[in-house]
Amino acid sequence: MSLLCPACRDVALQPELTHEGVEIDRCPSCQGVWLDRGELFLFTDDPQPLQQKLTQALSHPQPGSRRSPRGGEMQAINWPMGPTLDYCPKSGGLWLDLGELEALFKSERRLHLKPDRAATPADAPPPRAQELLPTMARSLPNLLMRSIFTLVGLFALLTAFLIAAVEFGELPLEMAVGIAVGLGVVEFLFSPLLLDWMLRRFFKSRPLEPEQLSPRLRAFIEKTCADNEMPFPRLRLIEDGAPQAFTYGHTPRNARVVVTAGLMELLEPDELEAVVAHELGHAAHWDILLMTVAQLFPIIFYAIFRLLTGGRQRDGRLAMVGMGAWALYFVSQMMVLAFSRIREYHADRFAAETTGNPEALSRALVKIGYGLMGRGVKAPPAAASDDKKKADAPQPSYRNPGFSAFGAMGIFSASHARAMAIAGVSGDADSANAPLDPPSVARAMRWDLWSPWAKLYEWFSTHPLIARRIDALNDFGASLGKPAAFPLDQRQPESYWDEFLVDLLVWALPVLTLICCWFGMPYVANELTEIIAGPLPFDPYFVEEWTDQMHAANQTYWAVGEGLNVLLVGISILLFALARTLKLRFRYPRRKGYPEASVAALLKRVKTSDVRAIPCTLRGVVIGRGQPGFILSEDFILRDETGIIYLDYRQPLALWEALFALLKRDRYTGKTVEIEGWYRRAPIPYVELRQIRCEGEKTRTSWSYRLKLIFNWLIVVVGVLIAAVGGVVLAGSLM
Repeated sequence: MSLLCPACRDVALQPELTHEGVEIDRCPSCQGVWLDRGELFLFTDDPQPLQQKLTQALSHPQPGSRRSPRGGEMQAINWPMGPTLDYCPKSGGLWLDLGELEALFKSERRLHLKPDRAATPADAPPPRAQELLPTMARSLPNLLMRSIFTLVGLFALLTAFLIAAVEFGELPLEMAVGIAVGLGVVEFLFSPLLLDWMLRRFFKSRPLEPEQLSPRLRAFIEKTCADNEMPFPRLRLIEDGAPQAFTYGHTPRNARVVVTAGLMELLEPDELEAVVAHELGHAAHWDILLMTVAQLFPIIFYAIFRLLTGGRQRDGRLAMVGMGAWALYFVSQMMVLAFSRIREYHADRFAAETTGNPEALSRALVKIGYGLMGRGVKAPPAAASDDKKKADAPQPSYRNPGFSAFGAMGIFSASHARAMAIAGVSGDADSANAPLDPPSVARAMRWDLWSPWAKLYEWFSTHPLIARRIDALNDFGASLGKPAAFPLDQRQPESYWDEFLVDLLVWALPVLTLICCWFGMPYVANELTEIIAGPLPFDPYFVEEWTDQMHAANQTYWAVGEGLNVLLVGISILLFALARTLKLRFRYPRRKGYPEASVAALLKRVKTSDVRAIPCTLRGVVIGRGQPGFILSEDFILRDETGIIYLDYRQPLALWEALFALLKRDRYTGKTVEIEGWYRRAPIPYVELRQIRCEGEKTRTSWSYRLKLIFNWLIVVVGVLIAAVGGVVLAGSLM
């Protein structure tokens, strides 16, 4: 549902990207601008004065004549020493006519909004299907050649390493061969049986007979298997709300396909068929066997590393071989991850070809990967104490750690869906059948497409980022003459590498400081010792007659050197503490306040990461746990009028968090809360909580940040004490 201009009434607002990495909504007719709650503060480095002025303006609202793009009547507010603006009390958004916008930015020098006229809006309506002409889809890397290349490369790495280990490290040949063969046999023969046992023992699951499927889904699986000369797979249902599906086994002849109750409840029939087709594609392409073989090589390298470096007394040459095994473990693991991502693209293509409907898989990926549920999300009613289990039960789980073991053959990477987010439901968020809103979904995925951090996360994942998978499905759909389910604009307004490099430097600053001090301290100590005490006066091994005067001179030299070494150790610790302080200040900006924001406004900020955070205040309803159904989940899912986001509640001790989850967490479900914290992306959006306030409950504060500050001050104290000792020793040596 498009937002309508309050001034023109029947003109849809168009998104417009800015050089600040924020998207605004502008009317193409009158050039007015709509800013969601908190979006104004994203265009300044000092939001606190603006927050105070907005609060002052809201203290004396006047009746307005315009209707808000978010619904409801608007109010007129007078900005101190500035223009009169239109305010939406329902959503907290602001409407600025063109003249009001210019007047506001003229009166507030702290604001910097620079539209990027060259950027193409991602929300442009897709062309109608009948106007599309089929185009040639982008070709994927050849699956057979990539499989051969990867497996041969991994085998070559292992062979070269074993030869070097035998020749250089004197590793017994029978041990090397035994490790490789033994682990290979165990991995291939017993891993599917182990997974069978795990599903029976540790998951609430049961076999799913073909007769228990809907006639449509059963007929689809039978046809797909017949077309690919495969038997009907063994099916299993996990009675869990987490929307997930995966496959495992040895070959296409004994493939097992596992789905969850949450997946079957969440997806429409065509979307469920697309997900099942994706899993059958893994079986048809022999991904189960090939990934099992490929994953064997990192296991072997890691086992050798543990074997040769474990224990207290190890031969030095074998230890070096062990460290080489760890390096090859990392290289082989990266090769396997890249191999897995290619196979995911091919499984997606298989599903799109089999169903003839790439849009269905795109919608499924959005729902289960991002948590953008087209059916809407209802806040559970406040339940009595004896009904708490019922209140929590129906909500789907998006963070079940038990599924991490099946990540390689799953429909998506569980580590990339640690949150239910975000503003992807059009219209009323409480609507039971609200459709997915393509523009909102496209906005949520811009970070995946543009941020260098997203690519870094993808390198260490078994699955491509969902935005990239949807982009590939859009391309294949165009080859069939079908419109894109979620049109994605890949022409970004600017490069984000400068922010990425700054973030990376800040993240690594303490470690870089330690490395520089470790390698530079001996050199600096020697140079300063020669400057203060002069060069080493005498060498006792080459002096025949050792006099008291010579002995005193040498004692002075070594005392100066010892004092300087201790002093420099203290200074190094202080430099490390300074680097940690700079990192903490960067990751936890707080001196400029926590301005009000909305989920939709935060999502429009592309220049964010796990290092670069945005302080914010959110108000909304807690609709469930971070991991619904898991009694030790201390985190929250919050919904405001614009979307849904994950709240990360952290405390210094895991036991502290577990006690909160058991004793206090349920008190917030279904209630309106106000939270302060830091908005981050890594890669799914979330807010790290600083405080959470709720009527009738004690204000809860996260002590994680404060403990980091306390620990930093302890480091400073230790550094000062060591430096003081070194200074005393140095002063005593010069007297």
